[in-house]
Amino acid sequence: MRESGVDMQSMERVLKNLNKELNKIYNKTSEGMISAMLDTLRRAQKLCPVASSGNLRASGFVIWGKKRTPKGAANFKDTEFQRLSASAMSAHHASVLSDTRNQIFAVAGLKPRQGAIGFSAAYALRTHENPRSGHTGGSSPSGKSYPEGSYAVVGEYKFLETPLKETNRIMRIIKSKANL
Repeated sequence: MRESGVDMQSMERVLKNLNKELNKIYNKTSEGMISAMLDTLRRAQKLCPVASSGNLRASGFVIWGKKRTPKGAANFKDTEFQRLSASAMSAHHASVLSDTRNQIFAVAGLKPRQGAIGFSAAYALRTHENPRSGHTGGSSPSGKSYPEGSYAVVGEYKFLETPLKETNRIMRIIKSKANL
């Protein structure tokens, strides 16, 4: 997620500790890393708040390795409740994939086993950080009713952070493929 303004210190600690463990088995982790990233994305998509279109869930992506090209197009739908059309969301998705790929691969000393997991919807970070995501009951905090179909009735906030914090699961997946 590219928007700023979120304190990511706790996630940075989680990822730093996970990277420390991964470095111990680095040369044996390629298949396991891919499997763990895809598993984490699937788990995040299951937790993702979904309104009528499911565009947030569809915007999930994994970028892996220097030479691999991620799936470029998600299955977005037009909806009367979003400001972006399906074609605009698809173009934004492609742009986010390209920008993210360029950013992570520009890092000095990048190893080919690094990658990224994320969501390209413009409102992904705002939804991720909103404790009411998926649990509004159809009304604003002041009691104003939202139009039917414009709000999520399933999912939760921190939908990506929650599965990323499951470091034991991630390590188990990686180690299962590492032939240790």
